[in-house]
Amino acid sequence: MARKEIRSTQEGSEVNGVREARNHTMLLVEAEAFTDKGGWVLDQQFMDQMGSPYLMAHGLGKPVNDATTTVKVPEQGDYRVWIRACNWTAPWSSEAAGRFECVVNGKKLRKTFGCGPEGWLWEDGGVVCVDTHEIQLRLHDLTGFNGRCDAVLLSKDLDFTPPNSTDALRAFRHDALGLPENAPCAGSYDLVVVGGGAAGLCCALSAARLGLITALIHDRPVLGGNGSSEVGVTAGAEVCLPPYPKVGLVTRDVTAGLSKNESGENRTSKDRYKWELVQAEDNLDCYLNMRLTRVEMSGDRIRSVTCQHIENGTESRFEASLFVDSSGDGNLGYLAGAAFRQGRESKVETGESLAPDKADSMKNGTSNLWFAEETQEEDVFPLCPWAISFTEEMFHPDFGDYIYKGFPAYDTQARWFWQNGWEQDTVNDAERIRDYNLLAAFGYWSFMKNESARRNE
Repeated sequence: MARKEIRSTQEGSEVNGVREARNHTMLLVEAEAFTDKGGWVLDQQFMDQMGSPYLMAHGLGKPVNDATTTVKVPEQGDYRVWIRACNWTAPWSSEAAGRFECVVNGKKLRKTFGCGPEGWLWEDGGVVCVDTHEIQLRLHDLTGFNGRCDAVLLSKDLDFTPPNSTDALRAFRHDALGLPENAPCAGSYDLVVVGGGAAGLCCALSAARLGLITALIHDRPVLGGNGSSEVGVTAGAEVCLPPYPKVGLVTRDVTAGLSKNESGENRTSKDRYKWELVQAEDNLDCYLNMRLTRVEMSGDRIRSVTCQHIENGTESRFEASLFVDSSGDGNLGYLAGAAFRQGRESKVETGESLAPDKADSMKNGTSNLWFAEETQEEDVFPLCPWAISFTEEMFHPDFGDYIYKGFPAYDTQARWFWQNGWEQDTVNDAERIRDYNLLAAFGYWSFMKNESARRNE
């Protein structure tokens, strides 16, 4: 196999300016490619459902710094501005928690965004007059509670309404951004591993050490998945035990020095350690910030996979003899047409006494790990009337004690009290499931900080 000579950097592909599309009547700017993201964070988790990542103002109740970018306009004149936004609290509350504004060339649009009905929608920001060949766009967060923006569209056709359905919007993005029908080949490999969490990272390292020319593709800027600094759940297992003392050597390398859920610089240093492990392997190329989007088959075998950079939108195709799916949700297998099922098998199918009598949709729920830290000075947190409402009787005693004592009291026991989604579609409904966990975390913390009888302990 011919090996790609240029190794990727930890930052992924260079972002060549704003991911935008322009013609004489329209300008599409994807929010994830804003030049300066300010305090907004990039969320790529739901690209399969949306066709694109988005920016989110995750400020824990404090408005984040503005995201800004500057773009060239095809023509001067009047443009209608559309903002694709989401009122994430709409399924549960009439109050929108994630509100934000958009500013064009220093002028605030007439509308506050993120206040619409449920779901991702194009919101009409009105008409602006552009009398320059370059404009600045600015996203201004108002709440710090996870406002989110997918894209900004400026249209000279004042009567044009952009498509919003999944398939139509995906085609619209592809055409508007001028992406090629066939992505260029980034390299040919013996093995391509999709997903750089603990499983994918161990697999890629092991394969490379055994002599396979390997590509590891991961859709975040750091490796480790749940065990990265972005999530903070440390991988742990008993390895290298008799009668197989060498089983787990790679896992031991990856988890070296990790013994508990950690925060701050210590967790970040573990990201660097994982990256250094990958860089040390001559047979391994790592592609960060790349999301699997398509699979090309040859009969019943995978021939290649196409991935999209989560910031600049460029696509790359990877060929290999063998592929491993470590995506977490089985994305590679699904796109390849593999059979799958969700939920629990029945007792008749498995012969297991604890299995349900009938097959059902029950599965592992979704958790959001969150930490609390003691500070030297008093810190405030706003009331959250849109979140889940708590009372003193609803406290879990162990968890309450842990929170009040602060982060140092955290031990290696997992406490997942805010888990949900057991009977829902944890792939297609993942964003809504995650958001309900946020409602619980914000509501719980708001009650403890503002209303609990124990708030001064």
